[in-house]
Amino acid sequence: MNKVCTGITIISLVSNLSYYVSIKIIELLKQLNILLIGLFVILTQKGITQFSDNNSGVHEDLNTVFFTDSLHGWAAGVNGCMVKTTDAGDTWNSISLETRNTINGISFINPDTGIVVGDNNTLLRTNDGGYTWKSIYIPMDCDFTSVQFVNQQVGFITGHSENGGIFMNTCDGGISWEYQQIVNSGPVDGKNKDNDERDIYLMHCSFLNEDIGILGGFVYSYVYGRHPFLCKTTDGGKTFTNISPDINKNDWYVGKEIVSINYINENDAIAIVNSGLGSNFLLISDYHVSSFEKLDFESNFHSRGRFFSSEFLGRFIGYFTGIVNGQTQIIKTIDQGNSFMFLSPPTQNSLYDSFFVNANTGYFVGQNGTIIRLDDRDNIVYNAGIAAGSPESDPPYTLASTRRNNKKTQIHIYNVKVDKRREFEIDLKNSLGHSISVKRTHVKFYSDEIRIRIKTRELGFETYFYSVNYKKAPIVNGKINRSAFAQSSY
Repeated sequence: MNKVCTGITIISLVSNLSYYVSIKIIELLKQLNILLIGLFVILTQKGITQFSDNNSGVHEDLNTVFFTDSLHGWAAGVNGCMVKTTDAGDTWNSISLETRNTINGISFINPDTGIVVGDNNTLLRTNDGGYTWKSIYIPMDCDFTSVQFVNQQVGFITGHSENGGIFMNTCDGGISWEYQQIVNSGPVDGKNKDNDERDIYLMHCSFLNEDIGILGGFVYSYVYGRHPFLCKTTDGGKTFTNISPDINKNDWYVGKEIVSINYINENDAIAIVNSGLGSNFLLISDYHVSSFEKLDFESNFHSRGRFFSSEFLGRFIGYFTGIVNGQTQIIKTIDQGNSFMFLSPPTQNSLYDSFFVNANTGYFVGQNGTIIRLDDRDNIVYNAGIAAGSPESDPPYTLASTRRNNKKTQIHIYNVKVDKRREFEIDLKNSLGHSISVKRTHVKFYSDEIRIRIKTRELGFETYFYSVNYKKAPIVNGKINRSAFAQSSY
């Protein structure tokens, strides 16, 4: 009887113990689940998941995208396809343009009034956000390639006809347009080597204001074939000056064309060509934007690529779309093309155009109706128009160096005055856009400087990019390169 009771007691104890262990396991699993959810939130907040795939609802190639604010945007492309969003890209609705012609450019003055341009004389204007369109007649046969408005009234269009390049401008919000042909009847400022260069094809334009702008594309020569063409106006398009790069028979850009231009400020402009090896796809202007030449410095980009578009946010930070080593890429620079980061978007469809609604949020459109949103909270873009003497006119900048066989990295941040060192974080990425684990060892504060030392697990001989964050918001961007122990971000 005692043995039976003892056995029952043991069974009871085992049962209770199993129940207790089960409860503890369930509690641990719940805690682990909460921890994983919290970790996911943290990783998301850190910007590891930067891309989101927006469902456009269409399958035609999208060539162009434009937003008037953070909510209202349009994208259009092949076969007259057009879609619109009113909720920052969460949903897109189809819009009928009543044309099957390919659309190459969009520009809206406000959420109601906009212009689209495309092949076969396609020039349409809307006053109701794109729901109805009115065709504008132009008395010639041409393909329009780009459109840009600089204010509520003044806008510009580029294109091509059998007789040369087409440039048009409006002063009444796109109701009426004046046009002229951009032809090349002979040598201009010593840029052209022979008189047969008459066929100019304009691909893109970028205007700084009503008067100053650049047109780009290519010119065909029987001697050199196709090569980049750039011309500049300072009087709103009444006259143009050829500022194309000098061409020699063996130059790398023979056979290439300008596909995108960024007139950044009165002293800086960037143009990209459709293909190149390494950074050779990028042309940069001189200080007066009176000529363009290729970059002369060595970068961390050495692969061959095919490129489609570019977008600069201020003077230094820019994004390029293209195909590199057979893979669709979004390429980022924070130093005007001195070095590059590859963001590897979640698609194999080519991306043909981009538009940023602010310094941190951009949209990319392309093949098979692809629309991708990029949230990149590392970007710091300073306003070049800020009045001198204001705190923002002298922005923070950094110097970084690696020490002790690359086990430690020290970052000096200047022109920042704060007293809460726990609020600072470092986000470090390699040139493939992958986050690198870092641990801050200590922060020292001085009158106008902060020094942060971090430990890096592995830092190879390549370029790394970092963002210094204060209260979860970035305050300065920089880069680290082991081949140069002191690199300035600006």
